[in-house]
Amino acid sequence: MIIPETAEMRISLRSFSPEVKHRLLEAVQQLAHSTAEAYGLKAEIEVMPDYPVTVNDEREAIYSRTVIQSVFGPDRARELVEPLSASEDFAHVLAEVPGTFALIGAEPEEKASETNHSPRASFADSSIDDVTEFLTNAAWFRES
Repeated sequence: MIIPETAEMRISLRSFSPEVKHRLLEAVQQLAHSTAEAYGLKAEIEVMPDYPVTVNDEREAIYSRTVIQSVFGPDRARELVEPLSASEDFAHVLAEVPGTFALIGAEPEEKASETNHSPRASFADSSIDDVTEFLTNAAWFRES
């Protein structure tokens, strides 16, 4: 058996609040150091920049839900029962300005089986019309 001189482990930490994310990072670092020490080894940890937690502004989320319900009807807006632990670029925007990250159903109903990152994903062109109508009305209602 050949035992390598070094090993590398990469992880992605996701949480639902910045405070929990900070505590998780500290716990992982402590675990890595203490595990390495128990075997007479040394752990080197490099923390890479990552995505902040995606947190909707409550007022903006209510506003978006109201616009969706006004434009498309009450059955078209649903709140997630559980939060998503997605790594999302828009989290950088939400960290600076109040806003809402919303999911748009874009798969054709008869083919709703693949995620949007799958090479087999398919999208309904009608979702473009819906998004355009939502964004237009969101701007219009805010100005009136």
